[in-house]
Amino acid sequence: MIHPTDQRYLVQELIPFFSEEGFLEYKLMVEKAYIRALKKIGVCPEEIADEIIAQTVTALEVKQKEAILKHDVRALVEVLRDKISNPAKPYVHLGLTSYDVVNTAQALLIKDATKNVVLPKLIELELELIRLAKDEKNTLQIGRTHGQHAEPTTFGKEIAVFIDRIGHAIIRIKNASDGLKGKLSGAVGSKASLSLIHDPDELESIFMKELSLNASPITTQVVPPEELTNYLCQVIIAFGTIADLANDLRHLQRSEIGEVIESFEKKQVGSSTMPQKRNPINLENIVSQYRAVMPHIITAFLNMESEHQRDLRDSASMRYILPEILNAFVHSVNRLNRVIKNLKVDRDRMKENLKLNRAFYLAEPAYIQFALQGDPNAYDKVRELTLQAQQENKPLSDLLPEDLLETIGDYAGTCEQQVDKITTYWEDKISELAKN
Repeated sequence: MIHPTDQRYLVQELIPFFSEEGFLEYKLMVEKAYIRALKKIGVCPEEIADEIIAQTVTALEVKQKEAILKHDVRALVEVLRDKISNPAKPYVHLGLTSYDVVNTAQALLIKDATKNVVLPKLIELELELIRLAKDEKNTLQIGRTHGQHAEPTTFGKEIAVFIDRIGHAIIRIKNASDGLKGKLSGAVGSKASLSLIHDPDELESIFMKELSLNASPITTQVVPPEELTNYLCQVIIAFGTIADLANDLRHLQRSEIGEVIESFEKKQVGSSTMPQKRNPINLENIVSQYRAVMPHIITAFLNMESEHQRDLRDSASMRYILPEILNAFVHSVNRLNRVIKNLKVDRDRMKENLKLNRAFYLAEPAYIQFALQGDPNAYDKVRELTLQAQQENKPLSDLLPEDLLETIGDYAGTCEQQVDKITTYWEDKISELAKN
């Protein structure tokens, strides 16, 4: 069985973090950081530490050793030990447990993937949405609630709603990534094995500084799962926002609405039998990707349970959910970014659809105006006017006083000002993030 990620949706930039080779490099990085820590406290001689640190290990070598040992971390340790002198061998993995390495490596790779791939891609999308919102801040569009015409808005204002939602998602993902921690506490978290070597708290502090990572204050064999679960939650929440925007834009491309158009390449086809079709496949794919990985968050919550100090019920599932969630998310962010960059906004069609409403959106402002003038039955009065307009097949505006219509105007409220406020805020916030 071939995984669709590898064949259709793979994000190349994530390979250094989530491939077997990538994860191995992070585990090796952790093992070497520990050797440097042992050197700094005077336990491991400098020349031996340098010998160990200079070694390279390949995924193939570890896989071949694992086939014999049936243990991935011990396989890494043994491959590394096979490459060094006998005096150096005792120091490799000295006093560590597997999840000192695995949890710490996992935290490092997620933080690096977030900093170097996830956040930059989201920020790129955010900036494109800011551009679009500014361009369309005065583009009148009929708002829709429950699939029905409601009141006027502007297309730019509706995009600005997503700018704010995605902006906060960026902050939450960054904070969640910053909260990920490593560990150096041994097989059950007692630090007993490390106590035989040196003051374990000092050793852990030196080790973590080597990796620019914070240690979990207290652990079992594994780091408490809340921070990782929170990180995955924040990614899935952001994914839900992306899918919501994609679905909105998808609906606006319906033949009977036709207010935006997804770009279509010159030789691209939309159907194997209908030559005229131009389907919103990119936006639909984003929603489909979300559906594929959103349920993984249930597995993440299940993975929070670990019997006593450790069991492996989360081991296999985590190998699926972490790379699948992040790959699908980044793939979808990239895809939506391309759509937004090339999105055609049909302003004329938006005007036509607004006219189709036959000015019934004036019902709300009309009843408010009548009420402000003291009419005790303003709502019922306007409701009856709407029924009359429907029966006579005429615009509601034909039945309203001229001076009232002039007061109401286009009834788009403060859409323009809201766009200016939101875009300015997030431009400043993104600039601040870039500096950090």
